[in-house]
Amino acid sequence: MVCDFHEDLDRGLMAEEKFRTLFPRLEKSTVKEYDFTFLDKKIELKTEFRTMEETPNICFEMISNTTKGTLGGPFQSQSHGVDFFICFYIKNNKYFIFEVDELCTWIKENYKRYGPQLKPNKGYYTKYVLIPRDDIMAIEYFHKKSHNINLHEI
Repeated sequence: MVCDFHEDLDRGLMAEEKFRTLFPRLEKSTVKEYDFTFLDKKIELKTEFRTMEETPNICFEMISNTTKGTLGGPFQSQSHGVDFFICFYIKNNKYFIFEVDELCTWIKENYKRYGPQLKPNKGYYTKYVLIPRDDIMAIEYFHKKSHNINLHEI
C-alpha cells in the first residue's frame, strides 16, 4: 500500500490535538521540526492508528526517503535536537515516551534482529523497523527509575 503524505499529515494533526487534550500545558510548536514544547524540552509525537491489540509492535521509521537518504522517525528528531519521542496509540489513549538519544542508540544496536523493511511511497521507499513493545520497554521513560521531566504533571 502506497502512503498518501497529505492524508497522513491530516491524521497526524488530528492526533496531536487529541494528545494535547491529555496534556493541555504542552505548547504547539511553531516549527515543523517537532510537534510540542514543554518547559525547555522539544517533543515529537508519532501516532499509531491501530490498536495495541492489533499490533504488538512499535514502528520506527529510520529513513523516510531511501532515494534522498533523508532521516526518518526518531533519527530525524535527533538531528533536530528533539528531547522526547512519544509513540501514541490513539485508539487506546496510551502512549510511550522515549528519550531520543537513548532510543536512537538502542535502535542502531538492535534493529538487525528485527529485519528492517521497506514501504513503497510515490517514487521512493521508506525504511522502517517493527520492534515488539515488550522488547523496547526497558528504555521507555516511565519504566526507568530516574526521570528529569514528568509529563504526568503537565
